[in-house]
Amino acid sequence: FYAGEAGVRYRNSGLRAELMGFWQEAYDLYRPGYFTAENGTIPSVTYGYKNAPGLANMIWGIQGLYTSERKNVLSISGLRKTTEVSVKTELYIQYAKGKEWFGYGIPKSNEVLNQPKWTTQFRIFFKANKNVEIMIAANKQSSSLSKSYLYKDFYQLNDREERLKKYATWDLVGRVFLSNHFLVYINAQNVFDREFAGLDATGTPDDLLYNPQPGRVIRFGVNYNMN
Repeated sequence: FYAGEAGVRYRNSGLRAELMGFWQEAYDLYRPGYFTAENGTIPSVTYGYKNAPGLANMIWGIQGLYTSERKNVLSISGLRKTTEVSVKTELYIQYAKGKEWFGYGIPKSNEVLNQPKWTTQFRIFFKANKNVEIMIAANKQSSSLSKSYLYKDFYQLNDREERLKKYATWDLVGRVFLSNHFLVYINAQNVFDREFAGLDATGTPDDLLYNPQPGRVIRFGVNYNMN
């Protein structure tokens, strides 16, 4: 493996910003395929894994991170006490591009398998005094090249999609601290019930034809901290 990265960071009170570029090359990675071996005078063919010689994949990209924390941005006066609201924001963006080489007669790809070109993650926290906390999060990924790309022609799987579709999901977490040790919470994942890609396999005939991922999941719970 050969890898390198360089970046800059800026900090000022509750603000933090980072910008980084990265690059990586990997050699001699193991690859699935058919291999011919001589067993005495009789050639035999087996299917398995072997370290393919030479450059296997190369990827480079840029990452950006921005965080901002502001305390007491809003004061709400009630009958008994004043509520101070603080806000923390986090934003992460990545652009990545690369190629992969597989050997054994498989054509190279102009993308790294399962690697989206754009990845965006966002989180924002609202905290009222020390009693109530709300977090909203988003995860957005562009489409990526599926492993079925490698075997679509070999197995004549014309019905398989070569790309995993882009998607965006939203999560919501709410916490109410009833004391220093006891809290109740709600955790809602994929609030808008979006369809998104799961774990990618090889694209060979023994794969699952349909690999569903969880839709909207909502949990209620309590947490007791003994520390």
